[in-house]
Amino acid sequence: MVGAVATASHRKGLDLFVLLARMLQDRGAPARDAHLVWVGGDPADLPIAEARADLRRSGLDQQVHL
Repeated sequence: MVGAVATASHRKGLDLFVLLARMLQDRGAPARDAHLVWVGGDPADLPIAEARADLRRSGLDQQVHL
């Protein structure tokens, strides 16, 4: 498990958090073993909505929790 606690913005690295999830997937990390959790921010904010859409496109929406 990888976690982060911060407001949801590019300035705080939310985009890098999503990139990390992709990197783990690309390196073959088993989906059941790799979970990333981001705590903070308003779910209605644009950065979270963009990140969730990106995660869905990548097939990572079950491993990354915002």
